[in-house]
Amino acid sequence: MSVHKIRYVVRPPSACPKELLSGISPGGQCEVDTDFVAACAIGELLQTGGGSSRPLALLFEELLVPGGDGLIWKGKGPGRGKEMRRAFSGLFGRFFARAYLARYHGFDWFTPIDGDPTNVSKRLRVTRLAGKGTELPDWICGSGSGRVAVAEAKGTSQASNGTGTGLPGPIKTADGQLKGVVVERLRNVAGKE
Repeated sequence: MSVHKIRYVVRPPSACPKELLSGISPGGQCEVDTDFVAACAIGELLQTGGGSSRPLALLFEELLVPGGDGLIWKGKGPGRGKEMRRAFSGLFGRFFARAYLARYHGFDWFTPIDGDPTNVSKRLRVTRLAGKGTELPDWICGSGSGRVAVAEAKGTSQASNGTGTGLPGPIKTADGQLKGVVVERLRNVAGKE
């Protein structure tokens, strides 16, 4: 089985994709196809979207608890030891977040935000707002229709995270990262490109 279910949070609720609103409430569950995640992982690794994703899809399935539709890792998660689990969590979090953004929001290009500023093109950049922490979000992403967004991948291996009131800790952190940057559309200066 390559389709699993995950819980999600969309903020603001008005940004929730229509597909998820029809039958699934914001903060509910959505489907994750590990074959599609693997294709997005190849895109993240190669930044081309090419290459065969099948070996990664098989890896994901091998690391998941078989038989159910939940996205649940076997044992304590991929890897052995805290450092390996943390490393896998960071990588796999990016892969699953990119798959979610591509599948449910239609984003088809992703540029890593790797410094302040991050220049996406001559006319588009991401900069940190003054006094807004040190961590930057993961990507600026967009679609052929001209939509642009800033995105951050977060996750946790703790099943209890987010079941109480308020936002889970990783989501609070991501919220701060997203609010700490601005996307600037730059104008041409006369005589300069």
